[in-house]
Amino acid sequence: MAIDSQRLTQLRRYEDVEARIAEEYIERRLGAGRALALLSSPLAEPRSVGWVIAPSIGPEHGNLRRLETLVARSLAEAGFPTLRIRPDLHPDIPPGRGAIGEIDLSTRIEEVDEAVDVIAGETGVRAVGLAGMLFGGTVAALAAERLAAPGLALVEPVIRGKRYVRETVRRQAVAELIASTEEDEPRGELEEEGPARRPLEELAAAGETSIRGLRLTQEQFDRISEIDLARDVSVYRGSSLLIGISPSDSPSPGTAKLHAQLEALGGRVAFELLQDPLPAPFGEYYYRNAGAIRIDTRLELDQRIAGAVAAWALGEFSPSPDRAVA
Repeated sequence: MAIDSQRLTQLRRYEDVEARIAEEYIERRLGAGRALALLSSPLAEPRSVGWVIAPSIGPEHGNLRRLETLVARSLAEAGFPTLRIRPDLHPDIPPGRGAIGEIDLSTRIEEVDEAVDVIAGETGVRAVGLAGMLFGGTVAALAAERLAAPGLALVEPVIRGKRYVRETVRRQAVAELIASTEEDEPRGELEEEGPARRPLEELAAAGETSIRGLRLTQEQFDRISEIDLARDVSVYRGSSLLIGISPSDSPSPGTAKLHAQLEALGGRVAFELLQDPLPAPFGEYYYRNAGAIRIDTRLELDQRIAGAVAAWALGEFSPSPDRAVA
């Protein structure tokens, strides 16, 4: 049977006439992990600034996909071509080369660098801003610092890598503890030595451990632990949006510290604090069981975040894009 190449090409793209956007998979793969690149574009003439959304690196990545999609589509509706990155679920590459089963900062940074070139080549935008949530925000900030991106939109970015990676390990150990308790199995070392002790000991002894299905090596643990965003962002002077999320009316100390640092560097900084009860920590699984149904506890928050990013981008880059891009 002959392959209908034209039909396959058509399936890569669709148009949402009501939202006035189109979405398509780009043929080029990104980075060592051969990540997919998904482009959201306005059907009308695009603005001169495009955006790349950096994915997070840990188990939270899957739980942030909808938010990344909403942000990309909101930006596209506002006229900004936006590319988001989807690591391949079944990469034909050996372990340790940036597979989806790896917590690998180097690969995520490489994907963002290539994505900036791809969106510029595909859409002809004059400049590319970067956005990200949680550690995706950290990756975006590090890349914006190096690439001198004109815009940077961060949603509750991870400020200190060491705290992030230890919290990720701790949640893995707690999940194991809960599972063993539910199965009436002995708790062993987890009960005696604290929930995070065993994965960290495994990491030290074997050079790697497993975090909710993702492989974490000692090398990556050390590299992520060295990051302090309030210190590492030291020259960035582009326009930035920092969104904090809190159940109270106060941002986290790390977010407040990064806000002060960005202002001290002399760039245009907008800060927005979104209050939310956060039934589950931001980035964690956000459905709650209610009898026979599951309740989505984060849809409204995701929509508010997407709206805030698009509104800021419109206000910052559409009135005088030449000033913003320069």
